[in-house]
Amino acid sequence: MPPFFALALNDDWIVIGATGVSTVGADSGAVFLQDRSAPGITAQVLQASDAFAAAQFGWSVCLSGDLLVVGAPDDRSQGSVYVFRNQGGVFIEEQKLVASDGGFAHRFGEALAVESGGGSVDDVLMVGAPSHGHQGADTGRVYVFERSGGVWAETAVIDAAFPMAGDRFGASLHGTYYSAVIGAPGYDLYGVDAGGVSCFIRASGPLAGWSPWGEFSGAVL
Repeated sequence: MPPFFALALNDDWIVIGATGVSTVGADSGAVFLQDRSAPGITAQVLQASDAFAAAQFGWSVCLSGDLLVVGAPDDRSQGSVYVFRNQGGVFIEEQKLVASDGGFAHRFGEALAVESGGGSVDDVLMVGAPSHGHQGADTGRVYVFERSGGVWAETAVIDAAFPMAGDRFGASLHGTYYSAVIGAPGYDLYGVDAGGVSCFIRASGPLAGWSPWGEFSGAVL
């Protein structure tokens, strides 16, 4: 049995990511789904439609409503995210997502947050790429995707208010249509590798977009 790596659950499903599954090459990855009414029995096994060796599909998993999103942060050495939707008890791949500015070893898909429904769009998804190097190695970046009219599209990029190399901004995150909290374990402002969490809110009207709301660090708790 391959090593399990990521977990998610809701009222109906248990989702287990196993990055070490190697059916399409070493560490191509897979996701196992169990119906909570029959724990211990695998109801479905998911793999990427274009599964690739070393992609680490299943590194991150996230559930909301009938949506399941799966991260493959080493897919094609850049990273990708796969969106699945529950259709009559079976999860079907809906779309593969990549970053608009994806690059080598960005690890797009290492962290995920998804909300089914809300706001003026059908669904919203946030994807962390903590090794993005826009301000030096491992600065990090978060991407926002929205589904409207049945199609997912990238709608925003969120960077730290004071991005620095080594922050790994986006290594962890939680988000909704209106707000996001994003972890940066290497953030140094309050001490070497003290880490930090940044909060963002979504504005509408003339100031539409994602704006920093506050931050805190373990060094000052």
